[in-house]
Amino acid sequence: SPEHRSLISLRACGRAAALLKHSSIVSNGSCACVAHAGARLEVEGGSLMANKGDGTWVTGSGTAARFEGVMMANNSGNGVSVAESASAHLYGCTVQASGRAGAKV
Repeated sequence: SPEHRSLISLRACGRAAALLKHSSIVSNGSCACVAHAGARLEVEGGSLMANKGDGTWVTGSGTAARFEGVMMANNSGNGVSVAESASAHLYGCTVQASGRAGAKV
């Protein structure tokens, strides 16, 4: 599995679409993934761990995220945050040891 370690995380906005398959985003200075303003985010397998913000932040009308078989653990913020008419679907995921809520809607 490829592993990404840096201060920059995955961000998608507008009509952008992003797919992470069997990848990890670990130990970033902010959220692992952010989707907003109508973006689409899909994460299959892998992990979003030990980030200094939320595991994932999904916000804005028309924004959607789908997670399947993803480990979200030890993030400083929420495991998953969903706000402002966005949607998120988790299938077979584990969300644990979040600094705040496991899932905040």
